[in-house]
Amino acid sequence: MIHLYYGDGKGKTTAACGLAVRAAGRGLSVLVAQFWKDGTSGEIGMLRRCGATVLEPDFRLDNGVTWREEYRSAAEIACVRMMDEVYRLHEAYGLILLDEITLVYGYGIIEDGQLTSFLEANRALREIVMTGRKYAPELEAYCDYVTDMKKIKHPYDRGILAREGIEY
Repeated sequence: MIHLYYGDGKGKTTAACGLAVRAAGRGLSVLVAQFWKDGTSGEIGMLRRCGATVLEPDFRLDNGVTWREEYRSAAEIACVRMMDEVYRLHEAYGLILLDEITLVYGYGIIEDGQLTSFLEANRALREIVMTGRKYAPELEAYCDYVTDMKKIKHPYDRGILAREGIEY
């Protein structure tokens, strides 16, 4: 089955990682691909301790920043390479988490047919969990679960930056 957690609210990756930990705890093999992240999120170490395989971009930004226009082409290349790795490895896993894939998809970095074909081919064979801020209505038709995480209030609105252990 296919899950989608999207929106401007906090908790998309947290919910998806919770599901990945639950799956690992029940013996499923877990593959996590973190797009548009810098590899320093606190959940990475725990997922690895739970036995998950974690793919991180081979492109790093400074100070945890995940997007700057001047880095766009390098970040896009890193995302394409990582998705190629997911395609190569996916058959060995019972749960695949594509963290921030809706951004990658929404920016056109991964072609529509490429992602939707992957979803269609795997929906009955494994759990696929997708996250991201951008809503992609065309992906909804492939999903069994769709959750909109809507921000009502967030400390960032008051100038409070992401806090280690809470937001990353």
